[in-house]
Amino acid sequence: MKYLLTVLTLLVLQINNVFCQVTQGYAQYEVNISTDDEEMKQALSMMENSSMNIYFTKQRTRTEFDMGMIKTTTITDAKEDQALILMDMMGMKIAMDSKISKLQEGNEDQIDAIKIEITSDHKKILGYNCQKAVVYSDDLKMEYWYTEEIEISKSGQELFNKELPGFPMLFEVSSEGLKMSFTISKFSKEFEMDAEKYFDRTVPEGYKVMSPEDLESMGM
Repeated sequence: MKYLLTVLTLLVLQINNVFCQVTQGYAQYEVNISTDDEEMKQALSMMENSSMNIYFTKQRTRTEFDMGMIKTTTITDAKEDQALILMDMMGMKIAMDSKISKLQEGNEDQIDAIKIEITSDHKKILGYNCQKAVVYSDDLKMEYWYTEEIEISKSGQELFNKELPGFPMLFEVSSEGLKMSFTISKFSKEFEMDAEKYFDRTVPEGYKVMSPEDLESMGM
């Protein structure tokens, strides 16, 4: 009888966790970029106050990445298999509207090269229970703190590896002497305006629409 009660209790807790999982929200991250390379430090000074914002529902995601000279917005809809990428590089504005599946073609080798270690380290970030994972590949190492209390669609969002679990709360990437850290500073379950405005894939005025092939021919 005691064993049965224990099993039932665990089952109730698991069901409660599933239904309490956050599937819509807004996250704001502070971005810090650093290097020990003296030549690179001058270039990085132009990227001070970099930031990242993420808006998401169960199927749709909008990521805004501001690095000063370069601003990138990616809007994806996993259900419709569509992605709109907007890039503003010192005034040169480019838009790319494509199938998510097409953008991900040829990435299999990169995914296979990534090794993920889920550690036993835990801590709370903004009140959410988080666990640490370490990601290795040929030229980079990433420490990744995630929570499974928040669910986000990673389809078409190349910033997030689909092989990694949960929602990213803090992650730090090191590669070739350059270190980038993303630390969540604010999280809200509510949007500041109508959700449809965040996920509208209409190309803004002033952007030149290009194909993935066009960008590849430009070395992008």
